[in-house]
Amino acid sequence: MRRTVLFLVIVTGLVLTTCGVASAATCLINGGAAYTNDPVVKVTYVPGVSDLVYRIANTSSIWRARWRPIQTPHVVSQWTLIDFTKSGTKTVYMQFAADPSRDPTSDWTACQDSIILDRNAPRIYAARVSVRRYHVCDLPILMKDLTSPKCKAKVWITTKAGVLKWGPRYGAYQATDQWWKWRYYCRLPRGTYLIKVRCWDLARNPASVHQGATLTVR
Repeated sequence: MRRTVLFLVIVTGLVLTTCGVASAATCLINGGAAYTNDPVVKVTYVPGVSDLVYRIANTSSIWRARWRPIQTPHVVSQWTLIDFTKSGTKTVYMQFAADPSRDPTSDWTACQDSIILDRNAPRIYAARVSVRRYHVCDLPILMKDLTSPKCKAKVWITTKAGVLKWGPRYGAYQATDQWWKWRYYCRLPRGTYLIKVRCWDLARNPASVHQGATLTVR
């Protein structure tokens, strides 16, 4: 008897969650990426089982947007984020409804997703270094960025004429706004060389090559 009652309770619960209640819908910007440097993004979505129409907007005042028929594949391929000239967190809002023949606002589900738009290229600095041949030194690097908390760098050493002598070496993502050091074992003959650095932030914005630092081998 207890098993029969338990079975009926489970079945009743399933009916209540699938009938008369709109199923959940989901949406993602650029596949769930955290950062982008392009204001034109791709929004993929999964509508509810019975949903036939959707609408999309860059603000929570989505009622101003027009309803569109759901098509396959479920993607808005070129959606432009709001205030695309400014960096910062951008949110896309979507609503879905099952019956376009009546007021869809009476039976709709909603989802939203956010992404950080970063249109600021990072800045990089490298310090001057002096070292003896066959000794180890540090190559101090500083990366600064207004939006991205981390950047990764590429470092290489050339002659003043541009002949490559070491590198390039790629690093992992490091915290911005603080100096970090690249260990370097010097095999170069005496002379003065250029330390060149380029970095990328989390949105893949590249910084121009920094060429002001020198390596003096004594």
